[in-house]
Amino acid sequence: MADQERERLLDRRRQVVALIKAMHASDANVDSLVDALVADEDRHRVIGALAVAGSTLADSLAKATGRSADDVLDELEQGLTSAPVE
Repeated sequence: MADQERERLLDRRRQVVALIKAMHASDANVDSLVDALVADEDRHRVIGALAVAGSTLADSLAKATGRSADDVLDELEQGLTSAPVE
């Protein structure tokens, strides 16, 4: 993989983390961060970066709590599907 492509992948992951942080903090920049990711021409990799972020968080939380990552992800799904939709 070329250095330029690798940097683009890492930058995309940084954008995903910035979006997650902004959502968590109810930051006013959420829409602009979403817009930047939506404008990315490689949506496949954007979705992949979101999945990597979720998987990394699930693994970290599982290790910190002594639960399985599947347990953590099941709880995430339950929380997402029971939360109000705006």
